[in-house]
Amino acid sequence: MKKYILTFLCAIHLLTLIFILDAGLPTFNLIPDALVSPSLDFLDFLFYRSAPWSFLLLLIVFSANLFVFVIGYNLCPKHRVGGTATYAFSFILDLTLIAMALLFTFFGIVFSKEIAYPLKFILVLAFFPFLGKLFLSVLEKTVDTSFFFSDVLKERKEYGKLHYKIEKNGRLTYIKIDTSGSAVDCILTAAPTLLVEQALFDIRKTGPISVFLKSAFTNFFLDLFTRTTSWPRARVFFFRKLTGAKIGKNCLIGQWTTFDPILPDLIDFEEDCGVGIGCTVLTHSYMGVDRMTFVFGPVRICRYARVGAHCVILPGVTIGEGAVVAAGSIVAEDVPPYAFAAGAPAKIRKIRGKE
Repeated sequence: MKKYILTFLCAIHLLTLIFILDAGLPTFNLIPDALVSPSLDFLDFLFYRSAPWSFLLLLIVFSANLFVFVIGYNLCPKHRVGGTATYAFSFILDLTLIAMALLFTFFGIVFSKEIAYPLKFILVLAFFPFLGKLFLSVLEKTVDTSFFFSDVLKERKEYGKLHYKIEKNGRLTYIKIDTSGSAVDCILTAAPTLLVEQALFDIRKTGPISVFLKSAFTNFFLDLFTRTTSWPRARVFFFRKLTGAKIGKNCLIGQWTTFDPILPDLIDFEEDCGVGIGCTVLTHSYMGVDRMTFVFGPVRICRYARVGAHCVILPGVTIGEGAVVAAGSIVAEDVPPYAFAAGAPAKIRKIRGKE
């Protein structure tokens, strides 16, 4: 795949260089004039004049592909591998169609004979910061989903050899994967990931769709909407609607704060609490001593609690009413009400009076 990509990029660069040299040094006649006019006519027809029919065809295929997604969605609860592979393929096809539509738009502007050059130049400049960024994002998600789809197909036979058991310890839930009889030796591969998703579906009814794949798209929009949102109430609105987290009235979520990408709905902010700039609130972890264990637990920040900038809050933690956590702390254990905690890991430094 890498060779094909490099060859394609080299060809594009070479053709671009030839066009530039031919335009700047016409005496060399690198591209015969007899070829230029027919080529431009063909490109104008392909990307501009036939655009309505091309977009109609893309829309028809896009709509038909929804049936593939529905099939995969309904297969997932009972056939996790087959259902996941089906809807992942549907995602890839949809993303590819969107990328093609964006490319047709760009080349339609570039090669159109009916658009005047000054307007064409303005439209091309306007394309890159908006649609160009969207195209790169779609391309990234296509590669992301393609890797996921490929790995699911590779490990489809290993999935049936794995089993899981559930253990609880306080507010934390452990999904432990039994790999005996399987060649799988890492939880961060496709078969264990699908088993964790099945366990989450059985325990929490998270839905048939992969929580990992779903979170990738949710976090794309969350990052887009919250990074530059300056007014606190607007930022809270986006976090509440996009993550499903419980966020009470008059809460503050600082800029560049990150919620858990997999299970953000386990986060609970009570009224009048807040976290500072750049905090990370986690509700799951793969990083336990046992390499084949997925652990998750709710995070609760009680009313009037304050968490300083750039803190990390780990799964299962409750920060009590009126508690204060110093900036840069890592909170791995509960913080009692009206306590002041600081450090990595955070330790209780003093207990403040309730008044």
